[in-house]
Amino acid sequence: MFDCVQYHLERSPIPDMLAGKEGGQWKKYSTQDVASIVNRLSAGLLQLGISNGDMTEEGRDKVAVLSKNRPEWVMLDLAVQKIGAILTPVYPTISVNDLEFILNDARVKIVFVNDEEVYHKVLSVQSRVPSLQEIITFEHVSGARHWKEIMMTLRLSFIHPVLPARPRA
Repeated sequence: MFDCVQYHLERSPIPDMLAGKEGGQWKKYSTQDVASIVNRLSAGLLQLGISNGDMTEEGRDKVAVLSKNRPEWVMLDLAVQKIGAILTPVYPTISVNDLEFILNDARVKIVFVNDEEVYHKVLSVQSRVPSLQEIITFEHVSGARHWKEIMMTLRLSFIHPVLPARPRA
């Protein structure tokens, strides 16, 4: 599915490929915006150690999302697909016991959450989920890492991989 962005970039860029309300106002994301965010977010996930492992379902890293519908969810999904990891969507209204079970069963490494309420729900089980390394928020939450932060401190090697030198003729 992640190649739909590239398809539109090459053939028919869309000025409002995604849109969502932020602070009561509509925020639109063009095809170029989405492509740029997905590329940087996938690079940020790689930098955090998220990978496709051995490409088996068990070996691929899992990234969970507990959020309402929003453009960031779609971009996260595309970024996770792009690097070959697996997205594990979870209803934000899930009980704490069920959440703990799912995160452990899937061996989730990183969880993206919508807001402060869901952040604290995940935080309450983090100590009982050995695989869980980090909780990242879509909305700003005091003391939590915001999703845009993982796109801001990228090493260039994750954005522009070094290509092997071409043999000289």
